[in-house]
Amino acid sequence: AKLHCGSCHLDSGRNPDSSWWVGMIKKYEYPSTHKLFARINQCFERSMNGRPFPIADSEPVSAASDEIKAYIAYMQWLDEEYAKNHTEKPRSGFPAVEKITGEPLRGERIFRQKCAVCHQKEGEGRYRDNIYYRPALWGDRSFNTSAGLLAKPEKMAAFLKANMPFGFGGHLSAEESWDLVEFLKTKKRPAGPPIKPGS
Repeated sequence: AKLHCGSCHLDSGRNPDSSWWVGMIKKYEYPSTHKLFARINQCFERSMNGRPFPIADSEPVSAASDEIKAYIAYMQWLDEEYAKNHTEKPRSGFPAVEKITGEPLRGERIFRQKCAVCHQKEGEGRYRDNIYYRPALWGDRSFNTSAGLLAKPEKMAAFLKANMPFGFGGHLSAEESWDLVEFLKTKKRPAGPPIKPGS
């Protein structure tokens, strides 16, 4: 796949409407547990259709790879910066969006009108001169079938409603967001690993 963490975690994990990373240290009980390692690896395996960083639950937290430690150091820094300017607890997740039955044919029309300018008409993303610009939404370069936004359609609808078109979040209606979800669900993408209950 040709995806970045910032494909979903917009503004380098600093956008509260887009699965930001503020509060992740506490949420996943780092360094008391391995939960944060597992969550990072889920993103690499599913949303980025890649390979996880090696670490076993039986190993001490200090045995994590330098790459995972770098992600955690960045999340810690985000928490510190947030605390400098805010006293309230950071909210998590996307703003709620009402559940509506989407229609894929309407979603296709919306995609061509409002999304294809960035993601291309066949959802292949934009990679001019082999440089990442906008992510693929289906096909071999996209997230796989186990990615959170696909496995939990309500999350994808909320993400779209809050963030798309990029830079104009809130311009899609709830109906348009669900129509796009149903359209994207019809598209072929790599098969992901089995999803374990509760993950």
